[in-house]
Amino acid sequence: MVHFEGYLSQRNLNIDPQTLYSQMLERSSMLSYDERLDEVSFRHRSFAEFFHAKCLDKQRTVEITEKVFHPYWANSYFFYVGLKKDCPEILEEIINVDVSKNDGARLAKMVNLGSFLLAGYKTPYDIITKGIQRGFNEMASYYLDVSEKKEKSFLDKLPKLHVLGIFSTVAQQSYSYSFFQNAIRECIEEIETASQCSYIEESPYALLLLDAALEEIDGEKVFSNLETIFGKGLPIPIQLLLTYRNGNSSVSHKATPLRNLEKRVRKNLKNSLGYRAIAREIASTSINGNQQFSEKGKRLEPKRPR
Repeated sequence: MVHFEGYLSQRNLNIDPQTLYSQMLERSSMLSYDERLDEVSFRHRSFAEFFHAKCLDKQRTVEITEKVFHPYWANSYFFYVGLKKDCPEILEEIINVDVSKNDGARLAKMVNLGSFLLAGYKTPYDIITKGIQRGFNEMASYYLDVSEKKEKSFLDKLPKLHVLGIFSTVAQQSYSYSFFQNAIRECIEEIETASQCSYIEESPYALLLLDAALEEIDGEKVFSNLETIFGKGLPIPIQLLLTYRNGNSSVSHKATPLRNLEKRVRKNLKNSLGYRAIAREIASTSINGNQQFSEKGKRLEPKRPR
């Protein structure tokens, strides 16, 4: 209100400040007024985030740190990249942000990196491919660090299989866009080729996540490459996850390698006590060992001592 009074007092416009202020609040779909606090605010946070992005866009340089993935700031930087559209230097900085020492930032980057790549859609595609490659490799490393207890994580309250399911769902929801299809295929081909020469621990997990992202685009062929390349050496968490997914899809939709995998897993669960014990721990025991879960994923209350 003070701004309106100051502005109009210096001009001969014959406009009442209070009337103008009231009309602005009543007619604007962007602003709201809190009578109790006597405050004007945006009706939706996205308006403030967009205007912050406009402010960033006017600056000569913008510092890119792990802050860009933080839930409080991520939308502002998403709009900032969207305003730029063609911004290889900025996207490379975002892709290369090191979040390895911050558990929350690792999860936030896993969720948000795809959105930044989409926002900068006019950027040369080799940068997008680089982002896909690094993003999925980091996801695979993050999963291994959590599941093998190399790093302390809030995700260790869940079983390994649950965490892997969450990661594959995030990959699918964040990257299942036709814009990413060529980049995903290129990364898959690189892993397939490299895995024929040597085994890298992250490779099967990165390939699983890439396949999950590609599933809705080319569902007829996904996941079978994991069984074809790694066979019996496929990590047990991946074996169990794929068997579960296969059991929840139509038989006609399964490729022959996946049917073979499912038969082998079910046979091992039936005949091998060791395999069954490992599978039970992966599916039902939290990574930190403090909690048990039912087959349906429900957390079980610990038994009270008699």
